[in-house]
Amino acid sequence: MGRVGGEANRETIERFYGAFGQCNGSAMTACYAPDAHFRDPAFGDLHGADIGAMWRMLTSRATDLEIELHEHEAGEASGSAHWVAPWSTTSRRSFASPTA
Repeated sequence: MGRVGGEANRETIERFYGAFGQCNGSAMTACYAPDAHFRDPAFGDLHGADIGAMWRMLTSRATDLEIELHEHEAGEASGSAHWVAPWSTTSRRSFASPTA
């Protein structure tokens, strides 16, 4: 059973970052559980519907966003992703995003 849960979480990470790369905040939001918690230095602690509102706002304003999912892994209870966002200034920013 753990393999099934881990595989489902891995697929969720892939769906999330695929939607992120398409600036699809609604599809990103669908990857979160209704009682999810999200913490970010810029947005602080967000819960539930506020997480989706943040992603929809951010992706609706994006004009040249690109997301490259370099690697990711997931277990039954958590997962992580390493992604890169090339910015229009020609610099590249790399991020590691743990998920729980």
